[in-house]
Amino acid sequence: TAARHLHHQGAALAGPVLDALAAGTPPPGQQPEILPYCPFPPAPLLRAAARRGVRLAGWPDLLAAFTIPTG
Repeated sequence: TAARHLHHQGAALAGPVLDALAAGTPPPGQQPEILPYCPFPPAPLLRAAARRGVRLAGWPDLLAAFTIPTG
C-alpha cells in the first residue's frame, strides 16, 4: 500500500540521519544554523512580567536551570 511504501522510504532516510545525530555531526548536506545563546530571564524581567500577569517561566523551568550541569 502507499502508506507502507512511504514508511519504508522514511525509514531508509532516518537511518543516516540518526547515525549522524549519534555521532554529533549534521546529516549529510545539512549545516544547522548557529543560534545565539539565550540565557534564563533575569529576576527583574520575571518580576515585571509577573506584575503584568505574563508567565515567562514556571517552577519546572527554574528547576531545570539549576540542575543543568555546567562546564
